[in-house]
Amino acid sequence: MDVFEQLDREYPSQTHKLDKFKELFDPLVPGDFAEFGVYNGNGARELASLDPSRTCWAFDTFEGMPQEDYSGDEDSSDPPGKWKPSAEPEALFHGIPNITAIKGRFVDTLGLVNDEVHFSLVHVDCDWYWSHRQVLEFLESHLNHGAKIVFDDWTLAGAKRAIQEWRDRVGPKVKGEGEVLVWVG
Repeated sequence: MDVFEQLDREYPSQTHKLDKFKELFDPLVPGDFAEFGVYNGNGARELASLDPSRTCWAFDTFEGMPQEDYSGDEDSSDPPGKWKPSAEPEALFHGIPNITAIKGRFVDTLGLVNDEVHFSLVHVDCDWYWSHRQVLEFLESHLNHGAKIVFDDWTLAGAKRAIQEWRDRVGPKVKGEGEVLVWVG
């Protein structure tokens, strides 16, 4: 059993998108990987396994969903505090050197990422309107041409609104519909 299988058994998750990630990964598009909304780390581990030479950035509070970003009815499927992982990031990603965990609310941590960091494949699994809005605004300056964004919660009311507002604002810089968008900016 390899380190990925061991960690997946020890810290189970509801995110199992490895086949989707493999289908979308284009080794010709330069850049790192990122996951926004990590929970027990399965999605980040799956991304990291695609190419060990690329960094996988794992953004999460690692304390559950923050009350400060909750906007009520449109986010009601996931109340504050939900999705608290069963371990600290060091344990969730132990033995996987290409994962960099960024602990804290998006509003506090995204601005700490160096401007030179760009992504080729991104998984957004942060459920709520404000979280999606913060992530999408950040990604505008951190996506390489041809980068793919996979949305886990694109049908939830708050996420759907944030994604549509972003698409309306960036216009032709993004292509696609539904769960996967491609940055052509």
